Amino acid sequence: SGFWQLVPVTAVNYGLTVNEEVDERLDVELATRAACKLIKDAYKRFNSWTLAAAAYNVGIGKLERVIDRQN
Repeated sequence: SGFWQLVPVTAVNYGLTVNEEVDERLDVELATRAACKLIKDAYKRFNSWTLAAAAYNVGIGKLERVIDRQN
């Protein structure tokens, strides 16, 4: 939900509140800060902006599994 299309668990992991009453994914400023942190974490993990963008789409964990599987 929201501009950055963050899934609830990712949003919460990056400091946003998501519950029945509040969904900070809809706050453009807060969600942008969370998305930037996610992209920066992905870049630190993969040392590649291309892989950071891919990780944003599928998740850091899934991208790690795919890379491991493909060696």
